[in-house]
Amino acid sequence: MLKFRTISVAVILIAALAVAGCSSNDNETNIVPVDEPKQAEDNRAMEGKSVTTRVVASEKVLPEDFNEASFRREIAPHYEYMATKSTDETQYEKAWNYYRFEEKQPEVNHEQNDTYFIGVHESGTCPYETGEVSLRADGQALVVMLVGTGSYCTADARPRTFVIELNKEQSKAIREVVIIESDTETIVPLSDVL
Repeated sequence: MLKFRTISVAVILIAALAVAGCSSNDNETNIVPVDEPKQAEDNRAMEGKSVTTRVVASEKVLPEDFNEASFRREIAPHYEYMATKSTDETQYEKAWNYYRFEEKQPEVNHEQNDTYFIGVHESGTCPYETGEVSLRADGQALVVMLVGTGSYCTADARPRTFVIELNKEQSKAIREVVIIESDTETIVPLSDVL
């Protein structure tokens, strides 16, 4: 008899909770905010606005000291990146040489635009292209999506550097670059032009 009462009480409680949940007003949404860990919040591209950019150059090159100077994710996947901003012709030329570009340096109007050098590793069979580029809502981060081209991607790590041009007005507050690779966001601090 005690077992029957225990089961009856449990059934009545479950039914009462179900009725209470169903009786809420359909026009109201009760969402309880969940505190996200700081890392998860930082790794969200947030409500960014799309910006007009131009890929000035893209080559299979990286700085000689990339392994020592690059930013490496502390948690898996352990991607490595470098991001450098140049705001004038002198910095642009230094960064171009530092990243070891082999092609002729394209002209950039540094009175109107800044350039961002973004160094990554890519698959040898699925080279990257830049996808959507946007700014975070606060304007302090450039968000760059990397899109692999190809269907069968090997796990080798080949060098790739992109040079992206962005209007100075949109660029002035940028302090970091958020790189999105394989649905993983990584916040990369800007390194100084050597």
